[in-house]
Amino acid sequence: MKRPRILHITEVSSTNDMAKSLLRNENSDAWDVILADHQTQGRGQRENVWISSPGQNLTMSIILRSPILLGQTPWRISMATALSIRDLMASETNAECYVKWPNDIILADKKIAGVLIENIWSGESIKYSIIGIGINLRQRDFGKVKTAISLCEFIGEIRDVKFYCERLFLNLCHYLQCLNIPIIHDYNRYLYRVHETSCVDFNGIKLPDEIMGVNEEGQLMTRDMNGIESLRNHPETRVLYRNP
Repeated sequence: MKRPRILHITEVSSTNDMAKSLLRNENSDAWDVILADHQTQGRGQRENVWISSPGQNLTMSIILRSPILLGQTPWRISMATALSIRDLMASETNAECYVKWPNDIILADKKIAGVLIENIWSGESIKYSIIGIGINLRQRDFGKVKTAISLCEFIGEIRDVKFYCERLFLNLCHYLQCLNIPIIHDYNRYLYRVHETSCVDFNGIKLPDEIMGVNEEGQLMTRDMNGIESLRNHPETRVLYRNP
């Protein structure tokens, strides 16, 4: 696997938006990585704003195209990305790190990283996949957000941002190239609050459901207090933090 072309820029509205612009202008290689010191309009899941102080965190997008996308599904790309970040954070902290369904990364019951994936289709196949990743590295002040944490808060001294960018890229290559490995097992192994009775928000209604795991289609499997099992979809369902 060749090394990625890393485009390191000071400021951009959104690395995902820049990735789409590169694709529109046919000015992108298969493994372009856009790394920005600051995003002025960073986005997360559900159109939420990704709050990141300038120069404090890793904000990047990876552009994927064939042949690495052959045989991939949106859910498999999502799992591979989440596990890639989880593995990196676990190795750096030597602590338990989890994936909060569908693809937030949790350290010490707080969010350390998030993902926004945008797929561009050609017929029934994914032509391009833009994987936006944000990891809290040096930021210490998250304002009113009490469910966020950064790597430096947990371990103190941290490495250069490009180290994390390159390690994350290698982890993602590993997971995407192993099509014959059922990574759903790893995903469920590190699923946040699995086999616990958790507070699940379903369209604004909070339910005390047990999380059973996630299936191959990416649906959250839950069981209520009466033993009735359900399949939940994103984004109408959210798993809440243990200590909100």
